[in-house]
Amino acid sequence: MHIVTDRGTGLCLSPDKLAGLNIHIIPLRVTLSGESYRKEVDISTGEFYKLLAATDSLPVTSQPAFSDFANIYRHWVPTRV
Repeated sequence: MHIVTDRGTGLCLSPDKLAGLNIHIIPLRVTLSGESYRKEVDISTGEFYKLLAATDSLPVTSQPAFSDFANIYRHWVPTRV
């Protein structure tokens, strides 16, 4: 069994622990100053806060795209013949 969730769950497990438990986390998307990032993929938390401090813009978050989930399912769910 595999568990697929998004970063909003707040799981604080190491990548090794997540892999061992078959948990796959899809990153949330955050837009700041017109640029869109996938949290902890395109931008680290530290980098995000540096950018936030350097702008007057407020960040906007959004759920992962359906295709992000679909890619995980395609990778882990066996194809039926």
